[in-house]
Amino acid sequence: MHTASELTPDRKIKVAVLDDDIEMLRSVSSVLQAMGFDAHSYQDPTELLSNVQSQGFDAFVFDWILEGTTARPVIEQVRTGSQCSNAPIFVLSGNLSMSGVPADDSMATTIHNYDIEYRLKPYPVSKLAREIQQRLGRTPA
Repeated sequence: MHTASELTPDRKIKVAVLDDDIEMLRSVSSVLQAMGFDAHSYQDPTELLSNVQSQGFDAFVFDWILEGTTARPVIEQVRTGSQCSNAPIFVLSGNLSMSGVPADDSMATTIHNYDIEYRLKPYPVSKLAREIQQRLGRTPA
């Protein structure tokens, strides 16, 4: 398992991307891959959680709305029950925002309680990639 502190300039940043929209998932993952990240795509939160310990992700990118639920349970499990508990988590959503501010109380509480980076969709993946690099102490390309 790698941790952010073990990141070396020659090791790709390993990012888990979770979205139930296959097109959005492919888009985000392919841009991250093209920018030199090791992106792992998940449509199923259970599958992602079963891989968290073995994969040792450096960062996470989640859609907030997932097949009738939210990413909150996934975020809680990553933050409280995994070796990746300090990895940056970015949540992308356009469904519950008013002027770029989360309008959903559950989302706002989750952002505050679990140190989440919220980004309003549509959000440029290239900018997201730079922000992930910065959070992990890498100089953006």
